[in-house]
Amino acid sequence: MALPIGEILDRKFKIVQVLGEGGMGTVYKVELLDRPGNYCAVKELLISPSTSEEERKSAIERFNKEIDLLFGLKHPRIPSFMLSFQERGNYYFVMEFVPGQSLDRKLEENKGPLNEEDVIKWMMQVCEALSYIHSRNPPIILRDLKPGNIMLTNSGDVQLIDFGIARRFDPNKRTNTENLGTISYASPEHLGSITDRGQRRSAQNPGKLVQT
Repeated sequence: MALPIGEILDRKFKIVQVLGEGGMGTVYKVELLDRPGNYCAVKELLISPSTSEEERKSAIERFNKEIDLLFGLKHPRIPSFMLSFQERGNYYFVMEFVPGQSLDRKLEENKGPLNEEDVIKWMMQVCEALSYIHSRNPPIILRDLKPGNIMLTNSGDVQLIDFGIARRFDPNKRTNTENLGTISYASPEHLGSITDRGQRRSAQNPGKLVQT
């Protein structure tokens, strides 16, 4: 259940809007108390009291892995990680707020086909971000690239959000491509859990997006 508007987190952030809510947590738009008019996004991991100890540990591990991945990323197409904290038994991290709308929302609102030049520009920017994370050592595989995880900023550019099930590529692990993402946007390698050519997995996804 989302926290109420106006709630203060970590004595620094005031919740002003719920951006998204899922089974294991919520993303908030927050205002910095010491800098009114400046905003960040806060992701909350909410663990139900009924959650088993095994599920709890797994959820915390995935959450911390997302923090670990974001901490080292510096790219104009990826929101910047700022800090993490714990409060009242819940886990949080703070990152750059991206004003705009998701590609998913844009598709819902649009009455006809999207402008071709815009689509080409957005997909080129998506590929820039994918190229960057694939160039990391080890490469990072983004396993849930879909319209809902692509933000279109107010300036008309793209930023990728939600690295919750991304992972560092390990050629010795079959789970690099285990089926955790959205099936309709998954690459063939992702669906088949193939271990070779790790960087190709994310590269297949922009083609699926264009088909949308």
